[in-house]
Amino acid sequence: MAAEVSAGIKIDVNAFNYEKTNGTMKMLTLTHHNQDYESPISFSISGEKAGATYHICEGGGTDINSSKWNIWIKPLDILTVNVGSWDTNLNVETIDWNTYSGIGSAGLTLSLAPVDGITFDATFAPDWNGSLFKNAEQVAVEGAVAGDKKGADAWKEYTDAQKEAALNNAKAAIGEIGVKAAYSADGLGTISAMFDAKNSFHNLGFGAGYKNTFGPATIFVNALGFTANDKFAKVRVEAYAEIPADALSIKAFVAGGYNMEAYDPKNPWDFAYFTEDDKAFVGAKAKIAYSLGGATPYLYISDGNFLGDFKMTIRPGVEFKVGDCSIDAALDVTAAKAFEISVPVKFSMSF
Repeated sequence: MAAEVSAGIKIDVNAFNYEKTNGTMKMLTLTHHNQDYESPISFSISGEKAGATYHICEGGGTDINSSKWNIWIKPLDILTVNVGSWDTNLNVETIDWNTYSGIGSAGLTLSLAPVDGITFDATFAPDWNGSLFKNAEQVAVEGAVAGDKKGADAWKEYTDAQKEAALNNAKAAIGEIGVKAAYSADGLGTISAMFDAKNSFHNLGFGAGYKNTFGPATIFVNALGFTANDKFAKVRVEAYAEIPADALSIKAFVAGGYNMEAYDPKNPWDFAYFTEDDKAFVGAKAKIAYSLGGATPYLYISDGNFLGDFKMTIRPGVEFKVGDCSIDAALDVTAAKAFEISVPVKFSMSF
């Protein structure tokens, strides 16, 4: 059994910021952050048949949260059982780590690897303190409590007629269920597929992905579809290429699709999306970096939707180290009607 502890500290300094919209100018603004997906204090143990992970991370302000509670066991060589946090996807770009192909929640995941190159994951994810299945009465009671200021006493004070009406309108509910299958082979690359069902199978996400390496270049494509409340709501295609050439590194990501309904299946900070009815979207981003040994200058360019209002981010910067401290200094320009310019300097250390 091996045990590991790792941690990270991140402090961002915005040396200068100007926003045209309200005419504000700020100097030397400090923020600290260490979210679950960054560099939290992480405890992990791992052996041949079992392991676990636990994070302590920043929850905003000075609040401290715990997250990523996870225990896995391997009763058979071909089977891994994961209890707790789970997060997977078809393929994800490595510029800002965005994709709509993810299956992530908490519950029970069975990972099967019957032969070399083939994997299959089945996830039953009610999330923490939830239930994978609720009968009609549970749904009716929870709906009454949620819709009344009296809270837990709301259902008790319902008349028989109100209870009967609520029960007649309620249906059993099923939480999130997701599956992912993948096949990898030398020369062929990796072919994967996913299916994710939420809200009693009324909201679905499904798709397929392909990833391969051609010489030094790594390329992937994800093709995805989504339904919302039993209506086909969105199609989306994601494509990514990463090309290293000695000291030069080029990364590019393009995502586009079409909304049949006003529906956004992920968080609004995800890249390339449009939430209005009957709207197409195409977004792209790229990062070009060149290593000079002690420093790596780069240029980052991004536009979340070329078909919407013009809003492009242009960020030339340089990454370097002073001792064990990593520093990322840049000039960040948002070219749009709401023009903005800032000079962010990011400091980070990990151990």
